[in-house]
Amino acid sequence: MASEPTYALVDDNGNPPRTEFEEHVQTYEAFISLIKWGVGIIVVILIAMAVFLL
Repeated sequence: MASEPTYALVDDNGNPPRTEFEEHVQTYEAFISLIKWGVGIIVVILIAMAVFLL
């Protein structure tokens, strides 16, 4: 029978591995940037609709 896989959730000092934490931060920053750009584009579209359609 196969053994259970082991996951390195913490290092020897009880801290998360640096590479995983840095990847997490990069992913979070990319997500926040995407949300900001998405909201900005929607606002521009709504303003354009108000100007040209009303």
